[in-house]
Amino acid sequence: MNDSAEAATRPPRLRRIALHPLVWAAACTLAALPGYLADGGFFSYLMSVVAGALCGIWFVNLTVRMPQPAGAIAHIVMAIALAPTMFAAIELVPQWLAPGTPRAVYTGALFALPPAAGWVWITLISRITALLSGRTRAQPRVPLTWENDGDAVIVRFRAIPMRMRELTAWIVATILVTGTIVATALIVFGDIVERLGPRLLILALGVLFAFPAYLIVTALLRRRSVDATVRVSRDRVWITAGETTHALRLSQIERLRWGTGSDYARLEVTAPGVDLALLVGMAKQADGLASELPPLPARTLRLAESEGLEKTASRRGLVTLSRA
Repeated sequence: MNDSAEAATRPPRLRRIALHPLVWAAACTLAALPGYLADGGFFSYLMSVVAGALCGIWFVNLTVRMPQPAGAIAHIVMAIALAPTMFAAIELVPQWLAPGTPRAVYTGALFALPPAAGWVWITLISRITALLSGRTRAQPRVPLTWENDGDAVIVRFRAIPMRMRELTAWIVATILVTGTIVATALIVFGDIVERLGPRLLILALGVLFAFPAYLIVTALLRRRSVDATVRVSRDRVWITAGETTHALRLSQIERLRWGTGSDYARLEVTAPGVDLALLVGMAKQADGLASELPPLPARTLRLAESEGLEKTASRRGLVTLSRA
């Protein structure tokens, strides 16, 4: 690999590391540690809650990227395993720790376990609900497909105009707000928390805070869904989102990302005067339609490569066409 190619690939890798949930979870844990060494505090509790939620998000995203149904099975196994793990962590392990710093640090770290488990359980409920709703419909979910449109092909869907980094910002903001509320409630209602006991406390945190936050954010994002179409001819692409249509020649496109898989289904295109991103996987489609984009037509891929666009593909169904 030459120096220019290496320089081109370095920023995306660094960006992935900087946005990795486990990196931020580790940072939150380190930030919380001094507080626990000094008998805790609001900031340390908040950092533990955020770290736990980020670990749960990382695991759920991992199961989504895995081949199915292996990903769904891994999600279910983890959700089941978390119950005895939490029981042991709360009821058994503290008895083996000597009073003082070791037990204080462990107790603080334990605040990360409920949000991690809560995210795994809440998203599993959503996953199972979507699966059951698809099976109980009068007709099974129909995949989005390309339709003939004169000398071109077209696919119609609903999407949320939003980039992945904006979605990440929404998730992080939700975790911070929910974590702040939870940490505040734990401190203000300390007497009630002690009477509830650890197991009822975890259930209360999920019912009162985590699950409502998940439902509210999902509903807010889906309200932004718009009707969209992508029409592809021999040398042109027309992308319509809501009331706006972009007409592009393949020779004008600088980068195009096309993700087909479930929650990662999306379209991103960059060209002179155009910087568009559409999330399809999270948008609510018309009744009976699946939230997955069909693969790009083989002819379009060949023509794009003839126009100087290089193709790269990932295991999670993301195809990127970009100029060297």
